[in-house]
Amino acid sequence: MKTILTLLLLSIFHLADAKKVDPPQVGIELAIEMAKNYVRRESIQANEDYTIVKVEFINMYNEYELTYWRIRWERIPAVKGGWFEVRVFQNSDIEVKYGE
Repeated sequence: MKTILTLLLLSIFHLADAKKVDPPQVGIELAIEMAKNYVRRESIQANEDYTIVKVEFINMYNEYELTYWRIRWERIPAVKGGWFEVRVFQNSDIEVKYGE
């Protein structure tokens, strides 16, 4: 019983030390627009076969990782490696990752 109580107290103290996260500095609408502009500017193959299927904010509670919006395009119909994602970081840096 003492061990369980100790673990519970440690968990509570750990949560108290958890990273406090501010809302994204770059809003979702701006992040999507920035990603679309990046795809056009870099001539990334995102023709009418590709559509945005997911937008999510990543690493919101991890103080050791950069936070960013992940905007993912997938090819319809789906094929192996038929996706890419654009990551829009809160400092407005952008990178792209391709499916394998």
